[in-house]
Amino acid sequence: MSPDDIVRFTAAISICLAFLEPAHPSKARAMNIQEDRISNFDKLITACRNILQTCGHTKYLSSIYELWHQASQSLYLLERMMWPEQPPETALHLILPAEHRPLTDLMLDSFDEHHNSILQAIPALEAFHSWFTQSYDTSLHHDFNVVVLDAKLLLRSAEVLIRMKGRFRTLQPTGPSADPIDLDEDAPNATSAATPSPDTQPSASSTSRTTLEWYCVLPGECVAWSQRSDVVSPHCMANTGLCDE
Repeated sequence: MSPDDIVRFTAAISICLAFLEPAHPSKARAMNIQEDRISNFDKLITACRNILQTCGHTKYLSSIYELWHQASQSLYLLERMMWPEQPPETALHLILPAEHRPLTDLMLDSFDEHHNSILQAIPALEAFHSWFTQSYDTSLHHDFNVVVLDAKLLLRSAEVLIRMKGRFRTLQPTGPSADPIDLDEDAPNATSAATPSPDTQPSASSTSRTTLEWYCVLPGECVAWSQRSDVVSPHCMANTGLCDE
């Protein structure tokens, strides 16, 4: 870490610890506030960890990673101070995927079990940011404020993806017609689709009301010919010179 990064990280840890150690005249009230704030931090850490372990430590998730790193380190230090004889429960490591993944991977079924962690982290981060803006100068701690704001946007984006998936499941039709489409199935041949089948029922001309038969005079080019010798389809005359005789 560069000297500037160390300064920013130290300031972030100091801010987080101030949030986790509230000052209140009533000791009982202070303990209740602290319990709620520790719970909020635990929700933040869980949501950020779930996103990072699904999508990886990507550049577009840098604010999520920084928030996870700073919150985890702060809660880890608090546990060491409050319960020095017990090993801290806050994990400081991640199990990242082999390659970076897009944020839309949060819509995969494998992420369904983590949906609640995302939804619970948003109000927790809102409460922390509200306290931060009231207690600190956001212009002086601009970098930390940007991290929190960016993390809020990413969590909101994750929430939208989750709710879109839930909406899709609600509107998904049921019954035989709802069978999944096989995306590996070959698409219909465009040439065969454009060429009328010989078994197709003959159509009637809109002008002469006579039955029309289809004949292919050139590869891939079919024309209509009337069963009456004195009626020639305009389509035939327009497309080839073979029907003018």
